[in-house]
Parts: sequence; C-alpha cells; structure tokens
Amino acid sequence: HYKTNTFIEEHQRNLPAPMSNVLNQVAPSFIGISYLAQALEMKDLLETYGARFDLPDNFEENEDTFLELLPQMIEQFPLYFTKCAADSEVESAFFSLISMIQLLSQVDQIEETSKKLSSAIVADTTAERQLLKSRLLSQQFNCYQPSLRSTYLLLVNVLKLVVETGQLRHVTLDIDQISEWMSKWKCDVQEQRDVYRLLHEAFSAIQQGEKAIQALVRLLKLYSENEGVEAKSDAH
Repeated sequence: HYKTNTFIEEHQRNLPAPMSNVLNQVAPSFIGISYLAQALEMKDLLETYGARFDLPDNFEENEDTFLELLPQMIEQFPLYFTKCAADSEVESAFFSLISMIQLLSQVDQIEETSKKLSSAIVADTTAERQLLKSRLLSQQFNCYQPSLRSTYLLLVNVLKLVVETGQLRHVTLDIDQISEWMSKWKCDVQEQRDVYRLLHEAFSAIQQGEKAIQALVRLLKLYSENEGVEAKSDAH
C-alpha cells in the first residue's frame, strides 16, 4: 500500500510537494469535485464496462479507499478503448487518472504508478484506437521530467506505439537528447540497445530513413567483436 501520512494535507494545499520536481506541465485536475468522488464515479463507469473491483462491501469513502481504488482503476483503464464511444471521454478519464497519481505523497509512488498506467495501455492487446493510445502515451511522457529514471519506461512504451502505428505526434525524438537522458538514467547496455533498436524501428516506420540509420549505427556500436551474430541480426 502507498504511504498516506501526508496525502490529505498535500491535497488540501492543491499542490503535492513532489509535483514541482516531477512534472513539466500539470495535467487537468479536479474542478468542483473531490478526488474521491472522481474515483468513485470512474469505478462505477468501469463496472458498467465489466470491470470488477476488490473492495469491502461496506467500504468507507475515505483516503484508504482511494488508495485501494487507484491501482485497480489503472489496471482496468484499457476497457475505455473498447467500451467508450468518444475519444474525448477516454482522454478525459486518462488525465483524471494522472491527476489522481499526482496526489500521491512520494515521488517514487508517482513514478511507479505512472509506469503502471503506461504499461497497462501498451499491454492492451485489442486493436482499437492505437493512434489514441499513442497520443496518450506521448502526452504522459511530456508531463514528466526526463531526469526521472521512470521516464525510460515511458519512452520505451511511446516508441512501441510509434512502431505499431507508423505515426509520430506530440513528442520529439531527438537521438542526441535521448542519449543524454539514457546517460542520466544510468541505463545498462541492454537498455540502451532496446532504445536504439526501437528508435531505428520507429524512424523506419515514419519513413525518416536518415535518422533510422543513425539509430542503427549507435545500436551496432554497443556490440563487441564477440557479439557479431547478435549485431548482424540487428543490422537486418
């Protein structure tokens, strides 16, 4: 369970202490409705989509219930892609979740929960609304400071959707900048390979051949002479 000792105080100040260190831009937050009321409304809607929630029958409407609901709503969020008619409603629900995540009292909680939301979208195997998924992941990536280690996973998930959709919007892929970020993230060799491979595939998918080659060159430089077979596989 998440730590909750400063949750209510920070919510009442309307700006959680860690946010300034985490966010580049603040997603829309609640207007005229409490965080718990918003969560319960989302729960009720998701249940009409077929979601099931693990809560006591006589749960109390308090902070602990919210913290129980949040990870479950994130897990069930992909139902919006198949059950919700309007893209704008899916996007509104997505940013409601981001607003809820921002209420968590510790930066590591925000990071881990954000990764779960990103991964839940990528893991959804339905073919519906791939462009919308790509847009949401890109917008989520842009919300967070790239100095955070968790941003590595957000970037990887963005790239996966670019490869799948063949479209790049709402995020800029600069190879030099991404290389600097990976240095800050202290990525190991395999993580760097994964990113450069995805960059190569992404640039190829959006028909930016020169950048695709640049990404491939950086990928191949990460192989030693004894790893020729693997390098040859990536080169093709």
